[in-house]
Amino acid sequence: MYQPSNFISKGTKINSWDDLKPHFDILINREISSQDDLETLITHYSELISVFAEDYAWSYINMSCHTENNDYVKKYEKFASVIEPEFSKSADAILKNGTSILNKKSILSSSQPDAEKYNPFLSVNSFNST
Repeated sequence: MYQPSNFISKGTKINSWDDLKPHFDILINREISSQDDLETLITHYSELISVFAEDYAWSYINMSCHTENNDYVKKYEKFASVIEPEFSKSADAILKNGTSILNKKSILSSSQPDAEKYNPFLSVNSFNST
């Protein structure tokens, strides 16, 4: 379940890619030198995904329930055609960075990362290696 970490301000609404981009830029450029840094990155990434997913879902729900309201239709179309593709590209960059970090086992406390704990990054790594 979504647990805010205060990485994203409470009540943030997504009206354009510009509302998400600064958060992605921070995560993509964040220096990771310890296991705690990696776990914070994962927590903040998870929070960013949750905020995006909720606003995207509400845009679809509102469009579906209020078909006569062009503002709802336009908001959903903007999510689907503009915001989501940018979100996906930036999320991929974070996951690739996380996978790269996990491959540098020196920052982890054990030689094998906990598969369940780091599953999003490990899944991407195994997917990309096929």
